[in-house]
Amino acid sequence: MAEFDLVEVGFVRKKHGFRGHLRLDVQDKFQRYVDHVPFIFLVVDGCYVPFKVSEVSQDRGTVVKFEDTDDPEQIKPLLGQAIFFERKYLDADISTIAADETGWEHLKDFTLIDQTSGMEGTIVEIEQYPGQVMAHVLLNSHTALVPLVEELIVEVSDEKRMLVVSLADGFFSL
Repeated sequence: MAEFDLVEVGFVRKKHGFRGHLRLDVQDKFQRYVDHVPFIFLVVDGCYVPFKVSEVSQDRGTVVKFEDTDDPEQIKPLLGQAIFFERKYLDADISTIAADETGWEHLKDFTLIDQTSGMEGTIVEIEQYPGQVMAHVLLNSHTALVPLVEELIVEVSDEKRMLVVSLADGFFSL
């Protein structure tokens, strides 16, 4: 099976019309590549699936149509999904920047400490969600998603490999 080097570039915002078109929300720095990528990848059942692009319109936002998706019911499961381009279609400078596009990747394996609850856990993954970067934090026997936003961060210590946050009361009991 082929292995692809993919870069997350945005997400599927909503259906557009009644013929299987999708409106995409693409990060500005990747907008110019939409017309040039032959495939857009989405995660379906936990696997990256290439969708062949058959039409692109950027008149009023980015609208695409994939081959063999004529029925709006076919595209419903794709709504809200992250979209990916193959790195080989991006300029070298953009491709390098995109390797750590969240800017938070260095926090992986840091200890996260919540000042409010006193909870401590290990950041096991950083993931970009539409509009939000989240840390997957291993707490005892379960994983919690913690938003990485400047307003919640009290301290970052690279030396101690520690991230101190101040979360709302009861955050981990939700």
